[in-house]
Amino acid sequence: MGGGNPTNWIIKWFSITMAVGFTFVFTPQIHGATVDWAIGYMEINYGAWMVAIGWFFWWIIVAMLTFLFSALVVMLTLMAGEFLMLTFGSGGGRR
Repeated sequence: MGGGNPTNWIIKWFSITMAVGFTFVFTPQIHGATVDWAIGYMEINYGAWMVAIGWFFWWIIVAMLTFLFSALVVMLTLMAGEFLMLTFGSGGGRR
């Protein structure tokens, strides 16, 4: 893992944990809302054989994108909060 600031380690693992939770909650909703479009696209462009496996592949793609987007948003939010706390907590540069 290496050294570094312990706060960065906490932010990383908290972001991953939150992303797993968000993925569990939001993947079925996003998949349900978009699967008809994805299967239709696959059928038009790749043929009927793709429809049989398209539902499952689309679920995997949605789950991966949901996880990555969630981890990124949580990590950036925590880092922005840390930045603001350090910036305003130091007195805004006044001595």
